[in-house]
This record gives sequence, structure tokens and C-alpha cells, in this order.
Amino acid sequence: MKKQITHIAYHQTGKIIAALIAASSTLFFIVLVLILFLSHPERFSEGSQLWLRLAIAVSVMPVVSGLFGYGFTLLGCFLYNQIARWVGGIEFTVGESKES
Repeated sequence: MKKQITHIAYHQTGKIIAALIAASSTLFFIVLVLILFLSHPERFSEGSQLWLRLAIAVSVMPVVSGLFGYGFTLLGCFLYNQIARWVGGIEFTVGESKES
């Protein structure tokens, strides 16, 4: 059976995408900080402000990424809904699952 997505809810989709982007950017940024520390440990000496800068960046990056992700997802949903009116939505086939 074929189905079409003719409307995407802005806010709900935006929340989900923003949370995914915030979580993935946090993991990505932490990995980058670890790589930086392992490759240049001398930059993290006592008296260095680098730890403070990295702590602020790790705290702010997920929020900023999430806000941008939410905003761009709203725009994408709006454009999808407008275009789907003219050409139809994304079409997919659904079937019954064999698992119980």
C-alpha cells in the first residue's frame, strides 16, 4: 500500500531534529577536545585559559546547534509543506510486520 506524507508538523519535527543535533554536536565536540588534548598536551598547562574556553564552548555549542537546527527545520518543514501541495508528498510503501 502506497502512502504520501502531505504535511509535516513544524514544532514537533523541529524539537526532534534540534535534540538530535544538540546531542550529536556535543559528542562530536567532546571527541575533538580529546583529540586536541592528546595531540597537544602542552597547551593545557597550569595557568592556561584553554580549559575555561573549552568548557564554555562545550556548554554553549549544543544550545547554539540546537537553536539553529530548530530554526532550519521549521524552514524546511514549511518549504516541504508548500511544495507538497503542488507536486505531492514523499511517497512510500507500508506493509505489515512479520514480527509480533
